[in-house]
Amino acid sequence: MNILKLELTHFGKFHLKTITFTSGLNIVYGKNEAGKSTIHAFVRSMLFGIPDTEEGNERYSHYLPWETPHDFCGRMWIKKDDKVYRIERNFLRPQPTVRVFDDETGESLQPAKQHLRQILSGLTETSYLNTICIEQLKSATDPQLAKELEDMAVNASRSKNLNIDVKQAKQELLLKKQSLQSQIVNDVDSVHQKNQKMADESGKRLSRLQRSRYIREKQSSDLQTKIETERRQAEEELMAYERERNELRRRYESDKKASENAANANMTAAGGHGWLIWLVLAVLAGAFSIYRYSSVGMTNRGDFWMITIGACAAFVCIVSMFLCAWKSKDNKKNAFAAQKISKELKEKLEQSLKEFEECKTKMPTDAADRCKPLEEQYEKAQRELSYLVHEQKEEEKILLSLEENDQKLKGAAAENARLAEEIESVNMALKTMDHVSERIRATFGNLLNSEASKILFDITDGKYEKVVIGQDMKVRVYADEREIQLESVSRGTIEQIYLSIRVAAAKLLWQDEPMPFLFDDVFAYYDDERLAAAIDMLKKCGHQVIIFSCHSREDSLLR
Repeated sequence: MNILKLELTHFGKFHLKTITFTSGLNIVYGKNEAGKSTIHAFVRSMLFGIPDTEEGNERYSHYLPWETPHDFCGRMWIKKDDKVYRIERNFLRPQPTVRVFDDETGESLQPAKQHLRQILSGLTETSYLNTICIEQLKSATDPQLAKELEDMAVNASRSKNLNIDVKQAKQELLLKKQSLQSQIVNDVDSVHQKNQKMADESGKRLSRLQRSRYIREKQSSDLQTKIETERRQAEEELMAYERERNELRRRYESDKKASENAANANMTAAGGHGWLIWLVLAVLAGAFSIYRYSSVGMTNRGDFWMITIGACAAFVCIVSMFLCAWKSKDNKKNAFAAQKISKELKEKLEQSLKEFEECKTKMPTDAADRCKPLEEQYEKAQRELSYLVHEQKEEEKILLSLEENDQKLKGAAAENARLAEEIESVNMALKTMDHVSERIRATFGNLLNSEASKILFDITDGKYEKVVIGQDMKVRVYADEREIQLESVSRGTIEQIYLSIRVAAAKLLWQDEPMPFLFDDVFAYYDDERLAAAIDMLKKCGHQVIIFSCHSREDSLLR
């Protein structure tokens, strides 16, 4: 795999900066703070992104463009198996993106991350940092340099499986084991039993509430029926009362009228003493005629007629008196009969009046008044029913919550079993990793020691014939078949041992798909002879090599 071109659209100090590379050895020259480390960081970020970690956050803040903080992106062209791919990244958070294209057809390859992993042949960021990305050792003292070299060498020796750091992998497995153990829910059985007991009690309470609610509902229904029946009866009784009252009123009025008629008839009958008037008139008329006749006599015609008229008047009055007396006799009979009838009618009238008054006292109670006690009972039953309904709903919520908790507990129990199996799997993986890593180290380590020794032998012109990473993970170097302590060699030699191990690990790991080397000021402590030997080795290694340097002598060796 080769890196063909970089386009730092907006990254760090660079804007629309394009850099191209060849398939062989490339040197990116620049003075201090010219941006070499920025370009190096850009390559890493384009390949693997900028993770949301402490180191990633620091890198993000460091290279976020000051002038265009809203635009943080770049492009990169990679050639693999005679095919060119274009990678485009937008690093801007919170939603960074990556896209991969077939550069010849312009087709966008989806999913991008999966295709990128295939293009990189499984190269991870850890592999990249431990093999093909090589920086100058930064420790200051010789013992620290030796320790840093050993750490790097150990990682390289453990890198057979795509350069996975076994120590880191074990640490990750241990962290995973701790995470799994922290997820286990303790006392699931006891909590389940307690929850079940609470659910049983809640179920009993709910059953009692349902029975009470049924009773109250039936009671409310019965009361409502009674209210309707009582109201209907009251209305019917009131209508009957009105009919009876109207009938009594009509009878009373009729009897009253009959009684009045009888009273009038009685009064008429009582008028039978009129003959006395006629008697008095007859006596007066007779007395007048006699007086006239005795005092004056019938001396003239006028007196005659007056005496005659008075006698006639007396006669008429006597006749009228006899007629009136005869009629009075009949009237007495009628008056007696009328009096008897009047008395009967009066008694009947009094009876009618009495019945009418009694009817008024028998007026039925108003329907509202009659139903009021029942309605009060109904309202009370409704209040109790509402309370029971509310309590039932609350109890159902509690029971539902307990059932959900019980399901969760069952799920927790199943999850505990699964976690226990997974923890056991992690334990087996740890044991297997120790066993396999030892076997890998034994086989891969021998190859690594052999290849690194050859490279170191060539670079040092045969002074150091062998470098060994032992089972104790200590780095040993030999000259004239004698072990030389790392603390006693020069810084330049330590960096040459470091370079030999890293190049050897990369060559062994990426035999089928040589990955490009990226060197960042790794030759600062090399003398001219060993620098020339190192450059010659890199030319022949079969990998693309990109060297970032602030020195011009590397470039001079290529001419």
